[in-house]
Amino acid sequence: MKQAEKIIAESIDYLVAHYDEGLDLDRLARRAGYEPTYFQKLFREKVGISPKRLIQYMHARHAHELLQEGETTLAAAHEAGLSGAGRLYDLFVSCHAVTPGHVRFGGTGATVIYGFHPSPLGEILVAQTDFGVCYLGFLVDRDRK
Repeated sequence: MKQAEKIIAESIDYLVAHYDEGLDLDRLARRAGYEPTYFQKLFREKVGISPKRLIQYMHARHAHELLQEGETTLAAAHEAGLSGAGRLYDLFVSCHAVTPGHVRFGGTGATVIYGFHPSPLGEILVAQTDFGVCYLGFLVDRDRK
């Protein structure tokens, strides 16, 4: 793996661990040793999304887990750091291609199609429903089982 790819992979790990700390592009770029505009461009080139978008996905993931544990939509929104259920709805539609209600009730009636794909940072699993892409994740220290 090239040095830039190692830095981006480490930045992803950092974002995943600290997404709820109000990270901004300047802080992330400085941490990686790059100027913000270049870091943003490099991150998008290697990952396919911006650091901000990855942070949004992490908030959506947290809210997703809360909904699956039985939390109400409003409680999950607040716990995930959002101002209300409307923000949670927008976040889920844009990140997961489903509504919070679909998640809360186990995706009843949804068909999920998935596949494994290589990327410069490792193999990824992509899944989609009729609504769009519902999951994208790296297979870190895991196999396809």
